Amino acid sequence: MLTQKTTTAVRSTAHPTDVQYLPILILFVLLAAYALLPWVTHPTAALTSNAYDLAEWASIFPAVRSDPLLLTALLLRLPLVGVAWWVAGWNAKSNVRAGYGSVRAGYIPPVLQGLIVVVIAIALLPPFEFLTGGRGDPNYQQQALLAAAAFLGGLAILWWRSRAHHDAPLRILVAVALVIGAGAGLWGIAQALNLWQNVGITASIGAGGIVFAAAALVAAWLTLRA
Repeated sequence: MLTQKTTTAVRSTAHPTDVQYLPILILFVLLAAYALLPWVTHPTAALTSNAYDLAEWASIFPAVRSDPLLLTALLLRLPLVGVAWWVAGWNAKSNVRAGYGSVRAGYIPPVLQGLIVVVIAIALLPPFEFLTGGRGDPNYQQQALLAAAAFLGGLAILWWRSRAHHDAPLRILVAVALVIGAGAGLWGIAQALNLWQNVGITASIGAGGIVFAAAALVAAWLTLRA
């Protein structure tokens, strides 16, 4: 009986320790994979691009410009929206009840979550020219809409989380949003490589999209099991 109680106590304390720092670490991996690692590689350094630059490259192709959705650029920008929503939805109430009550134990304070959402939304904003005469540019419009989706969606999730009695639907929502964002990014890479191939540029998939997708799957799994 004593052995059983001891084993139960060890298991109950091992779970919080297992996830120490993981949400913050995964967030850094997601953002670094998106903004720093190459999503496509090319012998010419100028054509080796992270997700952000690849979306800009894609937005100038006539085949993309002729599409009202600017699909390739949209797919490459959606991962950041997924990250913003996931950050806002982390720390479901069950996490706090289970003992994740500090940053060290995987708990991100709501104020810090809100600041991260704001930073991500700012990163998605179009350049200043959007306000000074570029409002008719579909690429700028897309960036503005995605920034608004990241910001308003993130705030809505934070509000929902603070009032929800059952957090399972919220955790499912943000996990699915992150995985969809990762899938969209991989699809966007395929679209971009096809565009480049059509104009005689041969490039390869880089590590960024793969690392982002892997980190997103880990983050979604942790969110759902919390």
